[in-house]
Amino acid sequence: MARAPRMMADLIIAWLERFELDELKNEKQAALTDSILLKINRRAHQACRRNRRDQALRDGQLALNQAIRWPVRSTDQDTDAENGTNYGAALTHFYAGALSLACDDMRAALGHFRLSEGMFGDLEKHRAESIAFAGTALAQAGLKKWSPALEAYRQSIALIDQLINETAPLNSSLKDLRRQIVHTIGVILEWYEQEPDSHTSQESPA
Repeated sequence: MARAPRMMADLIIAWLERFELDELKNEKQAALTDSILLKINRRAHQACRRNRRDQALRDGQLALNQAIRWPVRSTDQDTDAENGTNYGAALTHFYAGALSLACDDMRAALGHFRLSEGMFGDLEKHRAESIAFAGTALAQAGLKKWSPALEAYRQSIALIDQLINETAPLNSSLKDLRRQIVHTIGVILEWYEQEPDSHTSQESPA
């Protein structure tokens, strides 16, 4: 577990890509994603996995800059395009949160995951929203903020349970996601509880 932040980043991206992006393709909704932003974000993640930190940070910042500057298209006939741009921005903040996790910058990760939570929620993309809440829980655990970490975890599981109830019996992948989040959050909470309090040594407890 010596590389817990990197492990968390890899897990959170794997959850997004398997349980959200792959599901969108299966549902023929891939047009909702902004392909350019997604490509840049994936490139940043791959650079991070190869220990190319500078390249990862450059690509991550490029994606964020594009997400901020990209105009939100809104016409009565083009609602999918509008959602696509917003969805791309939500993905970008999610990937930025994962990159921050990998760099052990828990405060930045928390900020990005919270932004993606709200964006995915507004778009009613509750699979992605539940994974973003799991990311928030991991970042809060990294900061040793136990109560907020457990609350974010609870919200993540509540969203998944709601989706399972709504989509039964076609819910095997959601049940798998639920199992993985439950296991991982437990391991991470236990890990950070045993680690020296490096993130909050000058702060009052939550």
